[in-house]
Amino acid sequence: MSALKLADLWLALRHARPDPGLADAETPIRSVVIDSRQAGPGSLFVALRGERADGHEYIRSAIANGAVAVIAEERAIDLVAGAANVV
Repeated sequence: MSALKLADLWLALRHARPDPGLADAETPIRSVVIDSRQAGPGSLFVALRGERADGHEYIRSAIANGAVAVIAEERAIDLVAGAANVV
C-alpha cells in the first residue's frame, strides 16, 4: 500500500478550501497528530478546539516540529514555507 500524499488529502477533502502553500502535492503524510508536540517530519496536524485548549494556537509549533500540512477550522496563521493548510 502506498503512502497517503497531500494530493490524496486534497481530493478527499474536496469540499474544504485547500491552500497548498509551497508544499508539493506528492509529499507523503507519515502520521496524523492532534498534539503539536507529537508532530514530526511528514506529519498532518489536525487543529482541534477543545474545552481547555485550542489547537489553532499550536499550528506554528506543529509546523516547526515538521508537520507538512494542517487541517483547521479557520485559517489561523499565514502559511509557513513548505506547509499546506486545509480549512
